[in-house]
Amino acid sequence: MVRRLEVIAMAWVIAGCSPNSSGVGSASGAVGPGEGSEGDGTLDDGDGTLDDGDSSVMTTGADGTADGAPMDSGDGHPVIIISDGPTLDFGSLVINSSLDRLLTITNEGDAEATALQVLGLAGVFSVQGSDCPGTLGPGQSCAVTVSFGPAQFGPHAGELQLAFQDAGMPASASRPLAGLGVGMTGNLVINGGGEEGNGFETPTGWSSAKGAWVTTTTGVMPEQGIRTIVGGWTFSWDPDDYRLHQSISVAPLTTWGDAAGVRFYFRVHHRPATAGEDPTWASLRFLSGEGSVLESQPTATNSTAVWLESTGDWVAPANTHTVQVELACDRTTLYECNGHFDGVEVWAEWNG
Repeated sequence: MVRRLEVIAMAWVIAGCSPNSSGVGSASGAVGPGEGSEGDGTLDDGDGTLDDGDSSVMTTGADGTADGAPMDSGDGHPVIIISDGPTLDFGSLVINSSLDRLLTITNEGDAEATALQVLGLAGVFSVQGSDCPGTLGPGQSCAVTVSFGPAQFGPHAGELQLAFQDAGMPASASRPLAGLGVGMTGNLVINGGGEEGNGFETPTGWSSAKGAWVTTTTGVMPEQGIRTIVGGWTFSWDPDDYRLHQSISVAPLTTWGDAAGVRFYFRVHHRPATAGEDPTWASLRFLSGEGSVLESQPTATNSTAVWLESTGDWVAPANTHTVQVELACDRTTLYECNGHFDGVEVWAEWNG
């Protein structure tokens, strides 16, 4: 009797059936010739491999991440590829100019990318145009134009980002952007010839360190325009030395914070009204973040009644946060320092 029950039980296993409470067998899959149970929940087809037909099986690791081939459920995913990877480098570009680059966006996956958006860029990088549709199908491409327009010397970085939906789930793709701002600025001095102002006050853009300074249309023929900057009346014998300053912050010029390594060019026209009186000169000074003078580069002194054009160029030392122009006149007669200045210019250059 026991032997008969064992035979019946074996028959149930071979037939792929299991008894239930009603005594009726339920199909669990056919077993082919030569196949059998491994006893561990898998089926062996006789050659020691998993007989899984044309499908693959997803196994999950202890951390909940996919640890094997994804299950072939028939559902694919979009794969958005941005050209010119891994980083789009615009290279060196002259400041205050711009360069456009065309990027190709391709869906190399096997499902649609829906709700596709090109996110805006900030700073020196900007999106100038895009023909990307809201849905990008498998194998389809579109184009995005990105512009680089540096205003500062130094390296710049950004990131182009795309947002889309993958079967209703949020997804994204990105491409790092890089570029280098180089070249030369325009004139950084405000009102370098005294053309702005009413003639009776300190010239616009300047501050008096010693003595009274004004602008005038008389006394000497201007080198440029119709006015010059001149030491004015003090109605006393003090001071003997007149000083006028204009400070230029370097923060807007570089991406690294100070002006270390930047070359500054300086030009100024200067003369006294009368030969032998009230000699004039100027200096370009490099100041630290605390305001101390790191370097001072004076021009030649002029004691003639002829305009002298003084020029020079110097590389700013480390920790230069301010470049300062100083106009100087030493009073020798009367109640004013009758030294005139015109055409003051400073510009900066950096090429990496």
